[in-house]
Amino acid sequence: MLAPTGKAAYNIKGNTIHSALAIPACQSLRQYKKLDSGRLNTIRCQIGGVKLIFVDEISMVGNTMFNVQFNNRLKDIKGSSLPFGGVSIIAIGDLFQLQPVMDGYIFKDMDNFEYGILAPNFWQELFKMFELKQIMRQRESKQFAEMLNRLREGNQTEDDIKKFKERIIDPNSNNYPKDAPHLFIQNAKVNDFNRKAHNALPGTKYSINAQDSVIGAESQELRDKILRQVPSDPRKTKQLYSVLKLAVGERTEISLNTRTDDGMTNGAGNVIKLIQIHQTDKPSGIIWVQFDHPDVGQKTRHDNRQLYTQDIQPSWTPIKPITTQFAVGRNRTVQVVRKQFPLRPAAAKTIHRSQGDTETKIVANFETKRAIPHIHYVGLSRVTTIEGLYITDFCENKISVSPDVQKEMERLRTQAQLKPCITPIYNADAINFKLCSLNCRSLHKHIDDIRNDLNYSATDISIFYETRFNPTETDSIYTINNYNLFRNDGVSNTNVRPYGEPPQLD
Repeated sequence: MLAPTGKAAYNIKGNTIHSALAIPACQSLRQYKKLDSGRLNTIRCQIGGVKLIFVDEISMVGNTMFNVQFNNRLKDIKGSSLPFGGVSIIAIGDLFQLQPVMDGYIFKDMDNFEYGILAPNFWQELFKMFELKQIMRQRESKQFAEMLNRLREGNQTEDDIKKFKERIIDPNSNNYPKDAPHLFIQNAKVNDFNRKAHNALPGTKYSINAQDSVIGAESQELRDKILRQVPSDPRKTKQLYSVLKLAVGERTEISLNTRTDDGMTNGAGNVIKLIQIHQTDKPSGIIWVQFDHPDVGQKTRHDNRQLYTQDIQPSWTPIKPITTQFAVGRNRTVQVVRKQFPLRPAAAKTIHRSQGDTETKIVANFETKRAIPHIHYVGLSRVTTIEGLYITDFCENKISVSPDVQKEMERLRTQAQLKPCITPIYNADAINFKLCSLNCRSLHKHIDDIRNDLNYSATDISIFYETRFNPTETDSIYTINNYNLFRNDGVSNTNVRPYGEPPQLD
């Protein structure tokens, strides 16, 4: 299970494409660099036997990443000249999203590539689509989901626009939700809002300076000259701030993937609860945060359990300074090592960065001078219900859908539609008698899967055998709506599987 971002990878309990396939995030996507034999053999030992890969959030994967980096790395790992090394790929996502940053849509040919029109487009050549229709994020708000679905493809109605505009709120209103995450299109507006939110907080304000060192600087003069060239923009310094301004109660998020397996990934939202700084002229000590989702940081809290004292809540997670390396200079040949806390202010963020987020309440601002395809849909669909949506500037005349995406979706829905090789039971003629017979070793562990599978809910009788029941269990844990349960338990006091007729549901 792979995903283009750490947050998406954690949600599916998988890995990022970059980490799993050892693709450096800082290198040019157009230039594929082979791994040395040692690193390649290490990856082969880890995933050399893989036959199938699921890729989530496929809309964030660009055509160069997919056709050049992803494809060639798998070919090297598998030692095969076949596309993706002969590994099967199932891509999951929605193309009606924002275009990948610094790359083209996955379905587009690679422009200005070194061998131009001869470059392969494996998406067009190999992939077919099976379209899922059920909306999950807004499943509890059907009308809102239908409005967003029309907006997604540019089919919004006047009534839809009217309902969206009803959510416009004056920032000076008494009902204005100041504590809700704010979404903007421009980085300048994000920075301005975060600065105001920081200044409005009570208590002590901290300004933590990054600690930078230059690799290979032969003199203090050369070192100082190089350090003066280090940009202040965190986007150019691996998302570590030169000066990080924080306060207790401030909303922040992890600024880069520090521990993907623990959910501490780029964009993991949190609130600062305690700041224990030893020196402000360099990063030191611990910043304690509480993550929005309680499962994030569990392993880190366990590994640092010796740090918890009476005044530290068990739900708080310690954030320590980390070290990373980036290039500076005109030719980007000089390497600077920076030590800083991996946090950034997050009272507001860009809509681009919010992709993949799910919130119960947001404040969105769509003010822009140019139409950006899908920006309205992505921003509005971050929230689960329309009651949790607040808008400060709707800018409805800039609602836009990419014609390239529309054209590709039309191709996928017609020429490249994937048809199941079997007819689902729920599509079978109603006059047929439908029976399911399933070998299910541990039915109690999979009963929710059974309940949610439309094939099983469409049968007249479902028979589950080779399973094991606990005599003390009640029938309620095996209840399935509209079915009666018949159990035939074989009681045994040994480890030998009891014999008996199979339990049935009809």
